[in-house]
Amino acid sequence: GHSACVDLLIREGAEVNYTKRDGFTALLLAAGFDQLTTVRTLVRAGADLEMGTKIDTKVSRGCTPLLYAAHMGKAAVSRALMQLGADMLHRDKSGCTALHLACKNGHADVVSGLLKGFKAQTFDINVRTNGDGQRNVGLAHGETALHLAVKNGSARVVKLLINAGANQRMRVADGRESPDAFALA
Repeated sequence: GHSACVDLLIREGAEVNYTKRDGFTALLLAAGFDQLTTVRTLVRAGADLEMGTKIDTKVSRGCTPLLYAAHMGKAAVSRALMQLGADMLHRDKSGCTALHLACKNGHADVVSGLLKGFKAQTFDINVRTNGDGQRNVGLAHGETALHLAVKNGSARVVKLLINAGANQRMRVADGRESPDAFALA
């Protein structure tokens, strides 16, 4: 499988942090395609957990392997990356954390794992995106993870966030009429 090929390439001197023209590294791709063994192999070989995409992608600019795994709904890979030391508080160019991306896409298993991981850190569950004008990724300025979960319609994710202390009355801050989470539902 992929892991055996990666092992061979590493033994033959392949650069584990090589970045393709599209901005993706082997670790980023392995994370997005749910290749858990390959993710661990690459990290053991020195792959950079925080190396983000350098160009705008379908996800966003500055997307690290953890953000990409969260975006794609890869719960086991997300957990492994956190255990391996990935920065759970990293924000991409749009101000999104892994939690924002998992909530935006309704990935409850990823959200649950992230929330468990955050208990060991100081984390503001109500942190807002900065929007950055990237309408192509479906973000308004100032959305919280709860706003994104409500817009997605994922009741399970909304419940996880509320149980973790998300502010249900916080308004979106994008300069337009600013609905709270109830109005988005």
